[in-house]
Amino acid sequence: MTVPAAVSTIALTTVSATMLTDSLEFDCPWCGEANQVEAEPDDAGQWLVQDCQVCCRPIEIRLPGPGLPDFLVRQEEG
Repeated sequence: MTVPAAVSTIALTTVSATMLTDSLEFDCPWCGEANQVEAEPDDAGQWLVQDCQVCCRPIEIRLPGPGLPDFLVRQEEG
């Protein structure tokens, strides 16, 4: 049985889309050094906590998502 080319193309597009990540760059709110975070589409709108790659202090990051278009970075207070 031969699968039509259109079906194969759709399946490949769906598989590759689930593996895509976005690299978002930001400055550390503690030391000002450049950092980045990798985010998957399913992470949209979530809060993450990541340590700065330079000073190791914790950073709260809100990823953009539906109804939350802004990428927010702030010092984690705890």
